[in-house]
This record gives sequence, C-alpha cells and structure tokens, in this order.
Amino acid sequence: SKQFMKSNNIQLICYGLDTVATVTINNMIIGRSINMFDRYIFDVKHALQAGKNTISVAFTSAVTFAAIQSMAYKDDIPPDCPPAIQHGECHRNFIRKEPCSFSWDWGPAFITQGIWRSIELQGYNSPIIRDVKISPLYDNGKKEWTLNITVVFYSSSKFKGTGKLSLTIQPKLKLNRQTWKVSLSKYPQIFTFTAKVSGNVKRWWPINYGNQSMYTLKIQFQVDGHSQPTNSISRRFGFRTTKLLQPKLKKGNGFYFAINDIPIFLKGANWIPADSFESRVTPSVIRNLLQSAIDANMNVVRNWGGGIYQHEAFYDIADEMGLLVWEELKYACSMYPVDSTFLNSVKNEITYQVRRLHHHPSVFVWGGNNENEVAIAQNWYGTNKNPSLYKKNYVELYIKTIRPMVLSEDPSRPFLSSSPSNGVQSEKDDWLATNPQDPYYGDVHYYNYSSDIWKTSSYPTPRFASEYGFQSYPSFEALSKVSKSSDWKFNSSFMEHRQHHPQGTAQLLQQMNLHFTLPKSNTSQKSFEDYIFLTQIVQAVGYSVETEHYRRRRSLLDSSDKGMTMGALYWQLNSIWPAPSWSSLEYGGRWKMLQYYAAKFFAPITLSIYEDQDIIHIYGINDYQSSFNGMGIMTLRTWSSMKPLHAWNLTVHLKPLSSKPIFHKNSKTLLKSGGCLNRLKCMLTLQLYDSHGSAIGTANTLYLSPFKHPELLKNPKLKLVVKSKSSSNTYKISVKSDAVAAFTWLSAGPIKGRFSNNGYLTTDTVTSIEFHAWQNITKETLQKHMKVVRHNSANQDLKMAWECQRSPYSCQFESKVISCTPSKLEGKDGFDVLLEDTILFPAGGGQPDDRGTINEVSVHDVRRDGSKAIHFTRQPLEIGTDARINLDWKRRFDHMQQHTGQHLITAVIESRYGYKTLSWNLGKARSSIELSCKSMTQEEIDCAELEINNAIRASTPVTVHLYGKDDPGLEKIRSRGIPDDFAGPVRVVEIEVICVCGSNFSVRNVDPTTSCGPEDHVDQVQKLQKTAKASQKAARNYLREIATLEAEKFNNTTDLVLCVHRVVAILIDEIQMSRCRSIGFDHIYAQSTSELLGKSSIKLIQLADLKSSRKIKSK
Repeated sequence: SKQFMKSNNIQLICYGLDTVATVTINNMIIGRSINMFDRYIFDVKHALQAGKNTISVAFTSAVTFAAIQSMAYKDDIPPDCPPAIQHGECHRNFIRKEPCSFSWDWGPAFITQGIWRSIELQGYNSPIIRDVKISPLYDNGKKEWTLNITVVFYSSSKFKGTGKLSLTIQPKLKLNRQTWKVSLSKYPQIFTFTAKVSGNVKRWWPINYGNQSMYTLKIQFQVDGHSQPTNSISRRFGFRTTKLLQPKLKKGNGFYFAINDIPIFLKGANWIPADSFESRVTPSVIRNLLQSAIDANMNVVRNWGGGIYQHEAFYDIADEMGLLVWEELKYACSMYPVDSTFLNSVKNEITYQVRRLHHHPSVFVWGGNNENEVAIAQNWYGTNKNPSLYKKNYVELYIKTIRPMVLSEDPSRPFLSSSPSNGVQSEKDDWLATNPQDPYYGDVHYYNYSSDIWKTSSYPTPRFASEYGFQSYPSFEALSKVSKSSDWKFNSSFMEHRQHHPQGTAQLLQQMNLHFTLPKSNTSQKSFEDYIFLTQIVQAVGYSVETEHYRRRRSLLDSSDKGMTMGALYWQLNSIWPAPSWSSLEYGGRWKMLQYYAAKFFAPITLSIYEDQDIIHIYGINDYQSSFNGMGIMTLRTWSSMKPLHAWNLTVHLKPLSSKPIFHKNSKTLLKSGGCLNRLKCMLTLQLYDSHGSAIGTANTLYLSPFKHPELLKNPKLKLVVKSKSSSNTYKISVKSDAVAAFTWLSAGPIKGRFSNNGYLTTDTVTSIEFHAWQNITKETLQKHMKVVRHNSANQDLKMAWECQRSPYSCQFESKVISCTPSKLEGKDGFDVLLEDTILFPAGGGQPDDRGTINEVSVHDVRRDGSKAIHFTRQPLEIGTDARINLDWKRRFDHMQQHTGQHLITAVIESRYGYKTLSWNLGKARSSIELSCKSMTQEEIDCAELEINNAIRASTPVTVHLYGKDDPGLEKIRSRGIPDDFAGPVRVVEIEVICVCGSNFSVRNVDPTTSCGPEDHVDQVQKLQKTAKASQKAARNYLREIATLEAEKFNNTTDLVLCVHRVVAILIDEIQMSRCRSIGFDHIYAQSTSELLGKSSIKLIQLADLKSSRKIKSK
C-alpha cells in the first residue's frame, strides 16, 4: 500500500532459507543466503513499489555449492564423502546446512532446499527492538537475583534520538529499577543493563526436582516526544542457575552439572531431527516426542550437533515440562574450513542462535561440536597426514571463534568445546586431548558391537556417558507402510538399503544369537516379525544393563578410582525414518521395547540387580532430594510354575541423591538356598516397596541363562481383553496367562498410542495394563487390533539343535556345564560333559567331529546322542559353571570345505548323470564319494568338474530350508535317510534347481582351490594372488594412459566442461591433469571459475568413478 511505502524502514526478514539462495524483489537482487541457520535481514524499500510486488527466492543445489566450495578451498578438509553404505552425498562440511541431511548411519540423504522458516516484510518508522537477552544471576551471599538484560536495536534509516526503555515482569516481581534512558545513533545498537529482583522468586526446576515456574518479561521502547510506546518485545524465561563442576578427585576430575546448586544425575537420550522434511515437524509432533521422554523418566535431551537448532515449540515445551536441553552447535563428525567467508557466516549464525535461545531455562549448556576432538585424536578421517593443520583449524574455529562469541553472548551457561572431551584436562592439553575418551575426565561416547551387550563387564565406568547404544529394527507396522511383502526378509535388498551402519545386520544377528535361537527361515512375514521382535529385546535389555551400570556408580569409585558417574544419555531418542537405528522411538513416535525399559531403568528411585563373576549384586539408587526408607523383595522363580520358589526381604535405606550396594552373594549358593538346582530353569525378580508397603514401579528381572531352551517354557496361552475406558482415551486391558512368559509384548496394530508397561515378564495369572491412545478410538476398535506375543511364541519355528549349526563360523562361545559323568574312550578314563549349547560339531554324516577346549580343558571327542552333543574330556568340569569354548578352526575349516564340496559334487553328478551318492568319507589328504555306478568316463568327470567349478566361480546362490522330521515336503526330496534318534529339524540346502539333503552341515561359496587337494591349496592361492596383482597393475596402466589422453583433449579445448561425479554437477572452463590415480583423478586444476554461466558451449564428460578423495585447486 502507499501508506506502507511511507515507512522509514522496510525490511524483509528471512528466518530460515535452506540454504544457498538469491532473493529478488521485482527482479532486483536484494540479498543472498549461504547459511541455513542464520537469520537474514534485507533492506528492501528501494526495490518495492506501490501496488503489486513479486518476491522471488531462487535456490541453488546444496550438493553443487558444497562441491564447488570444496574444489576451490586451498586444503583437503575431510571427510569428502560419507561411507558408501549410507548412500549419501559429499562435502557436507563446506556448507552451513543440516549435516545429517547428506546422510548418516541412521538416516537418508534428503538434501532439502526451500524456505523452511517464516519470512516477513516489516515496515516501521522508529528503531525497533530486534533481540533481547535475559540472564538471571543469583548471588548466594546476598541471597538475591539480578537480571542482566541486553536489548538490540535495528533501523535501516539514519534515526538519531533518545527514548525510554521500560521493563515489566509477570507474575509481578519487585524491581529496583524499571526504566532506562537510551540514545540511538547507529545500528545494530546494543544496550545492556541490570535490575535487582526482590520478593518471592519462584525458581524453574528440572522435572522431579521442583516446579517449572515461568515469568514473562516485557520490554517497551518509547521515542521521546511520542505519547505511546513505539515498539515492544516479550520473552518467557525462568529463574535458575546452571554450573558445570569438575572437582579434583584422587585420580582425574569429576564431571557433573548442578541446577540451582543441586547436582543432577542427567538421565535421557540424544535428539536427532524428527523428520527429513522439517515442514512436517509440527508442535504436536514435538510435544508427543518430548512427552514420551518425560514419561520414560528422562530429565534431559541432547540436541545433537549433526541436526538443526530446533523450532521454538521444542524449547517452549521443554521449558513447560522441565526437560533440560543440552544444546550442541551444529558441527559434527567433520573437519571444517576456516577461511574468512566461512568464519563470518559462523559468527552470524552463533550470534543469532544464542540470542534466539538464550531466554529458555531448559537450555543449560552449550556444546561446541560432536566428536570432532576425538576424530582428530583417533585419526578418523586421515588427519594424521597433516596433524598441525587440522589441530590449528580446530582451535581457530571452536576455541578462538565460537567459544568467545558464545561466552560473550551468554555468560550464564557453561560451554563445552566438544563431546566427548576431557573437560578441564582437554583445555590443559590445548583443547585437543590425546585420548578424549579418558574415563577419568569429562564425558565419553561408548559403542561396543562385538562384546555381549547383556554383560556389565562389557562397559566402562566413566565420569559421564553422553552417547552409547546398539541398534534394533522398528516395528513391522512401521516398516510395512514403506515396503512390500517381497521386502519382508531380514536381509532383503530393501532392508539392506535402509541399514546404513557398516556390519549393522551382522552385529544384530551376533547379539541375537548369543541369547536366542533364531527363527528357522527368513522367507515369511512371521519370521520377519520374529527377527524384528528379537532385535528389540536385545536392544532393550542391553541398554538396561549399561544404563543401570552407570547409575549404580553415581556415588561410588571403584578400586581403580573410576566412577562418580553423573550422566547417562543414550543414543538415540527418536528416528528420522523407518529403518534400523539406535532409537527408542520409531519414526512417528511409536514406542519400541527400549522406551518401555527406559521408564524402568531411569526411574527416580529403583533397585538394580546384576550378576558378575558368579556374584549377584543389588544396588539402590535414589535421585530424590529426600531420604528413602523401604523394602525390597527378591523372588526366585521357575519357568515351569507361577508359584515362587523362595523370597528374600531386603532392608533399603538410601540417602538423598545417592547410590549404594545393598546385597551381594555367590550365585550358586543363593540359588541352592532358594531351591533352584538348575539355573536354566530359574530367574530372579526384584520389587521395591515404600515404607507403607506400596510397590514402587515395576519389578526388575535377572535372567540366569540364554533363551535357547524353549522346552523349559510352557505355552502361557496369553489372552487379552479391553475391559473399560478409564479416562479420556485411556483404556484398561486385562492380560491372562497360564504360565510364566518372558518379554510379553502388546501391540495395538495401526492405532497410535502407548501402554503403561510392555515387554515385561509375566508372573501372574492376570496382569492389568493401560493403553493411552493418541487418537480418538472406540473400545471395539482397540479390541479388534490388539494382539499379544511373547518370546517363546516368537520362536515357535523349527530350530537347529546347536550353536555350531546356527553359526558355523563362530570360533569362541560361552555356555554352561549341565552335567559331567565318568566315562571311557578307547579304554582311557575320562568324562562325558554335556553343555547348554556348543560350537563343537559331533561326528556324523560322513564328517569327523570337531576339536577344541572347554575352560582350557582339551576335548578329545564329540559324539551325538539324540539332541545332545557329548564332549569327552580327560579332566572333570564343575556342573553349573560357565563354559568358555574355543574351537580348533583349522580342523573345522578343512572339514567345511570338503563337506561343502562333497554336497556340490553330489548335486551336480546326480542331476546330470543320475548317479546317486551312497556314502562319503572325509580324509586328511583325500576325500571319497561312493556313487551308484561301476565307473565314470573321463568325459563325464571332465564335464562335471567344469560345471562344478563354474558354479563356484559364479557364486551360485545357496538357500537353506528347515523341515520338521515328519514334514510331507521331505518326501519330495531324496536323501540317504535320517537316523532314527535324530532330533530337531532337517536342513535342506538348495543350489538353484539342485537340492541336497543334510542335517548338520553348512554351505558357503567354495573357493576355486577346492578343485585340487588340500596339500596344494597354498600354492594355488599364491598363484591366484599373483594373477590378481598382475591384472590390477595392467588396469592401472591402461587407466593412466586413458586419463592422459583425456587431459590432452581438455587442454586443447576452451569449451565449458560439465564434470559429473555422482550427482554433483560442477562447472569449470578448462581442466588440466597433473597426474592420475588408478581409480580416478588425484588433482584437477581449475582455471577461471568466475562468469562461467556466460559461456555458450558446454561439453558433458563422464569421468572415472572418483572413489578416492581428491584435491581440486584454483590456479
């Protein structure tokens, strides 16, 4: 309007442009953006006209921009690209944009662009208040609060004059001063002033420590001569203090946060972006996720540095709920450039974001970056090739640029240079510690994918654990929405595409295999759902073990002075899409089993039970500010009956904010005294009661053996009924059971909501559960979709009898000694040892038995007795003790190669010539197969040998099927017969259209060396290696010659060249090659990168696949 055009100041405010954009008004460029996290303010009055106007924001590909910046930069700044398994894009560190949008090990590469936050056109005549900061500071000596307030004025006109600032607070508090005179002349102009507060100030507290009292501060500005205020701004804030304390200990330093001078054990998880597309992240989505954190007894989330500075609703809701926020600046897992353009963008970003978030009491600490200190220390990205450069850049960015800016803008909060780091010790080490994961200092990130995550001994004892965890799959309901039935296999191409963590699937299988018998196949929806269920069980129990370990150490130091652990923030709370991840909440907010377990292991007051080195320990943990007196009941139970075997009463006295040991006893002694003679058949539960006898929370459980003996578990015949609606969208559910059931899991199908408890051990005939629906439903609808499963129903499929059959490549295994009886072998005395499970194959099917040791005792024979594997040793083994089995792999591998080769030979000869295999035998130097023919011609032998070796070279697919002994499907498959005492399923190996039968063998792609005898294997392998090296050398030479020719062609043209690498398009006008690598160009020199779009001729060149990191320099 004409009236609007009369405004002295007209500005376009862009609160979020993602990311590289040119802004025009009426075809006139008024500004550009290069930072997703900055607020851009453009003066636009000169470009506007009365009437219709057109504002245009034109975006450039972030991928292209980042690649060009990388090419133009003087140094190599790693990492260039993410690991191939992430299917991501390159050079995320050369653009100030959400890092994880380029892909991560839990998320996709969806590199968005557009207007992602609000955009406004503002007109005003006098200067306006653009920002305000509020820092409540408490003087412990004077017992009074002071408000430090900073006001930032903006104006695009040359206004000079004076005015009055006035301050009010609601609910009302007394201030020693409420008005200030200001003089304005240049902009932005900053005023800082203080006001002392008196009266009954109510503090803001984290959840479970007090109320979340909030105040509204309103600041008005009135230009002298005006009768009314010309501008005002309001902020919600809270009175609270925050400190990072690192007291000197006997060895190292402590590390904990105090809120309002109360040391807080931080319990929570790491927050990642809730969606790849932030426009879908509404306040209701944020509220649901943060409420789930509160409902799981968390008091903190860490807004991780690879995501975004969150929406206003995130911090408003956290303030309201009492949820602390560790706000990490958005720099993660990368080195970064430090040229003036990049640093200036960083400075603008930090200034804006700190001022934007400063007033939220939930934000209690600023973090400089995620894992960049440890990345340098551990050479994650090859920084050791030039350590001085990367250390200098690190200090320049985080210590000399970001840190002073944050502390200047906000002196009320601590600043951590990195996570993990050694805190004060990192500072003494010039901000780059040799080992930023030192358990005696600071915080640690701990991931261990090879050890048993259900064992306490697998974990460190740090001062503070700010990241840790293990993967699981989301529910079938989540995955089925984005897949089709052919994808519903554990290792389908769909699942592998969404698995972005290297070796992630193998790690899941390994952990599941330690504790469970895996489903019989991977070909049905049922088996797929079973796999999903087992991953969630493994994750939930693993996090429980690790988190309770950290909580038990809050008040204690061990013999090596480790402990005083004051934080446990697991990775990660939420998911960005339906895929394997470390999250406890699925994409969309559905609770995984882990989230239900988090509500237990984060309970403010709890008892923790675990076993270590044959000792059962119980600890008490109290996060409240008052003492606790109560009782714990430890109950010994069996799988076969709901009637307890025995119970022990424990007196529990806990001081405020503390942990302490309550009970410990030898496992065998305890179980024997309670009437359990076989730990396979028993478990312990532990329930806490207050002084009035009321149960606190749900019972903790200590399982005493792997879940590999389904014969011990009765079918509980679980039934559930939706009883009634107790309140708005809350329904009471009754679960009936005839027997003990582990990991009882309730599902409401597509209905959104959560249960009051889930994944629990059923020990009562009737269990009452509540379902909190997140949508309007009827009782009938809920009943229709409700279902219940438990561990032993998820594994009703056929199972191979022994670990050696389920995992034939395992060389070490832990089991239990079930029995040990005197025996003889070839006239020599010894003992027959029976284990819970074994990795040692018994003899059978033409294959000799394995050899190895049990607890360093040699095994001289393994034989099958029905479903049992009997181990013969010369020394006795104590019944009930742990059995550490080591396999003689050299012997096993030789057997596997020969046995697998025999099955392949049998299949090919029978399918081609009809000669059936009658018997076979494995020998040390030669193996034999007896066929149903008098002889074979040389032509038949040569033809069979060629077909067999071709099948090997072609990596012919092999599929394993399991059949019950009486399955009619077996009638269609010819075999040499099955022993009468055989127990368990029959395994049938299918080699394309060929089927071979066996019960105790493994099929794997056989090496070509099996065409010769074992004595010639080494020579054959060496020949193959030499041939491969010669081929590689020849390929390098050919590629070098091709690259040289291409370089000469480039030198002889002045045409514009479009260089395509992956999906990145880079415009350069003349390219020279200095030298080439075998797999791509090492250096590309670009001349004249300016005014390229004016060129008229474009040539499209497809370069070699540049898989290596490369440097591209401007001449």
